[in-house]
Amino acid sequence: MKTIKAAIIGTGFIGLAHVEAARRVGFVEMIALCEANDELARNKAAALNIPSATAAWKRC
Repeated sequence: MKTIKAAIIGTGFIGLAHVEAARRVGFVEMIALCEANDELARNKAAALNIPSATAAWKRC
């Protein structure tokens, strides 16, 4: 099956659950995370093993 690459924009109230749910599908690869600022994005991406992080949602 083909892998789908996805990004999450905002990890507030339910965002983290969406990341985990997407991964459990089995063919979704989370490649980017976008948050309110770069530092927050980097920290959350590192905690979730997501390779790219940014505060600029257009780059996700």
